[in-house]
Amino acid sequence: MGEFKLKLASFISLISVLCVGIFLPSPDHLQASEEKPEAIVVPVAILGEVSEIRRKILQNTLNEAISSKFRIVPQDRFEKAQEEAFQELDYEECTEDQCIMLIQEMLQVEHLFQLEVIAEGKMIQLSLKLATLYEKKNKTDLCENCTTRQLVDRLRQLTLSLLAEVDTSDMEVVYQPLEVEKKETAIPQKIEPKVEPPESVSRQQEDAGVEGVRDDSLAGESTKKTPEKEETDTFIEEPEAKPEIESTDQSNNFRIRVLSGSYSGSGTDVSNLSYAFHWYGVGLGMSNLKYKLTSSGNSYELTGQTYDLSYTSGDRWSWTLAYGTVASGSGTISSSSNKYETSKVTGSTFSGLVGIGWGSIEGLAGYQNFSLTYEGFKNQSGVTLSKPFSGSVGLFMLGIGVSF
Repeated sequence: MGEFKLKLASFISLISVLCVGIFLPSPDHLQASEEKPEAIVVPVAILGEVSEIRRKILQNTLNEAISSKFRIVPQDRFEKAQEEAFQELDYEECTEDQCIMLIQEMLQVEHLFQLEVIAEGKMIQLSLKLATLYEKKNKTDLCENCTTRQLVDRLRQLTLSLLAEVDTSDMEVVYQPLEVEKKETAIPQKIEPKVEPPESVSRQQEDAGVEGVRDDSLAGESTKKTPEKEETDTFIEEPEAKPEIESTDQSNNFRIRVLSGSYSGSGTDVSNLSYAFHWYGVGLGMSNLKYKLTSSGNSYELTGQTYDLSYTSGDRWSWTLAYGTVASGSGTISSSSNKYETSKVTGSTFSGLVGIGWGSIEGLAGYQNFSLTYEGFKNQSGVTLSKPFSGSVGLFMLGIGVSF
C-alpha cells in the first residue's frame, strides 16, 4: 500500500510539471508581447532664451514619457538618416515637412515626435508635434513664471495626453534601417570587369599556341591605326579653309590706289591724276585736272582739284563708284592783247572703276567725268568778264592698287 501511494504521488507531480510547462507562456511569446513599435524623437528645438541644462532635462522627460509606448530610434541612426536626406534633397526642396517624410521613409518609422520650446520674457510655450505618414497632431501648453520642475510636469502631462490618442495595437515591429542600396550598387560594379576576360579567353582559344603574340599584335595594331587615319583626315581639312578666309579679309581691309588719264588732240590737251585710300570699302581721295584749249585765237588754261568720296565692293574682282566736289582751281584766258585770270571754280566729278586683283596687287580701269564752271575773270586793268566759262570733259583712267 505504501509503495502504491509513492507511485501515485510521483505520477501527480509529473502531471503538474507538464501542465505548468504547457500553460506557461514561452520566453519568445513574452518577448513578442513586450515588443513596441519604434518612434523618432527629434532633438528639442529652442526659440528664445532657454538654458542648455533646461533643454536637456526636457529632452530626457520627453524620451521617458514616449518610451512607455514606443521604442525610441537611437540618435546615431537618426543623424545618419538626416545627413542622407540633406544630400538627397536640393536646398530649395529641403523643407521641414519634406525632410521629415524622407527620414521616416529611410528609417521605416511611422511616428515622429518633436518638441518646440518658445520663450519670451517670463512666458514659455511647450508645443509637442506628432507626424505620421497619414496625419499630424499638435498639442501646446503655456506657462508663466514656471520653474524647471513645473515645466517637466506639464511636459509629461502633455506627452501622455498625446500618446493617449495614438493606437499602436495593430502596428507591427519596426523595420531595421535599410542597407540594401549599398549592396545593390556593389553588384553592377562587379559585373563590369567580368565582361572583358571572356572575350580575351575566347580569342586565345581560337588559335592555339599563339596566345600572347596574337593578342598583343592585334590590340596594338587596331588601336593605333584607326586614330592615325582620323587625325590625318581632320588635320588636312581644317588648315585649308582658314588661310583662304584670312587672306580675303586682309585684301578687303585697306587699299591704296593711283590712277591717271590723258587726252590730246585738235587743240585740246587734258590730263588727270587721282589717288585714294580705301578702308573697309570706303575711300577718300583727290583728283587733279589740267585742261588746255586753243580756240578762236584764245588760249584757255584751266585747273581743278576735287575731293572724292568712293565706295568699293568685291575681292578679286571689284567695282568702285566715286563722287567728288571742287575744292580749288584756277583759270586763265589769254589772247594777243589781254590776259584774264580767276580762282573762282565750282563743279563736281563722277567716276566708275573696275578692278582685278593678283594677290595684293590690283589693276584698275574706268572712266571719270568733270563738270566745271569758271567765273569772275579779270585782267590787270580790273576789267571783268561777265560771262563765265563752263566745260565738261571725260577721261578713261588706268591705274594700280595695293591691298594689305
